[in-house]
Amino acid sequence: MRPLPGAGLRRRVALALPVAAWLGGLCTTSRAAGPVLLGGTGSGVAVLRRVLDGQAAPLSVVPNLGSGGGLKALAAGQLDLAIASRRPNAAERAAGLVEREVFRSPLVWAVNPDVAVRQATRAELVALYQGHRTTWSDGRPVRLVLRPESDIDTLLLRALGPEMDAAISAASRRPGMTVALTDDEVALDIGRIPGALGTVTLGLVLAQDHTLPLLTVSDLPASDAALAAGRYPLVKRFYLVTRARSTPEAAAVLQAVASRGTAERLARLGCQAVGTA
Repeated sequence: MRPLPGAGLRRRVALALPVAAWLGGLCTTSRAAGPVLLGGTGSGVAVLRRVLDGQAAPLSVVPNLGSGGGLKALAAGQLDLAIASRRPNAAERAAGLVEREVFRSPLVWAVNPDVAVRQATRAELVALYQGHRTTWSDGRPVRLVLRPESDIDTLLLRALGPEMDAAISAASRRPGMTVALTDDEVALDIGRIPGALGTVTLGLVLAQDHTLPLLTVSDLPASDAALAAGRYPLVKRFYLVTRARSTPEAAAVLQAVASRGTAERLARLGCQAVGTA
């Protein structure tokens, strides 16, 4: 089993889904040709920009929207496409939004480069979040970087079990904690705060060439095989969302995302393609 932090995910994994039927079901509307306006969650934006470079219509990114902001802007006609880490809710569907899961990326722990630790156990991580342990092995203070309570990253950590759930609650109650509101912000915070520890997607780290050291969790084995088989629990799903009436340029991006070439590029960024044609 190859660990995600060291070797990455180099094997393309595609889940056979009816891509052509979905693409064919989208109506198109015309507008002046130009860049495709994309916004949404930072991890998804970073990966798409990397894998689609030169593969479809140019992308123009509206930054710092997050999943909810991207979907809201798309429904208002301010974007051509949104990338989200959740499916549209009932109200967003009623506004005419249509989604497709396009890739998955493992959520991993990263530390500030000044932290010498590269391995941990789940129990050690629980102790750090719980506050029972407050320093690294060299005596440096541990500085947690949290996500908002409703963020999918927080929900995934809580789902690891009652001990981690309680530890996350304890961490969120401690005063003075750093809470990163976006994917890009959490990566920047981990990189700038001495002793920092937080979670990021492997896709974001590789797509943006971050130098953040990643922790291997010995009793939470992560590998390409574990991700493909659904045995690694910390997995973020990414959905490409469009309006039911889409522009031809947006439809071209959707087609490019579903190609085998894109699946191979996703694998090089530690991501698992979904719905490859």
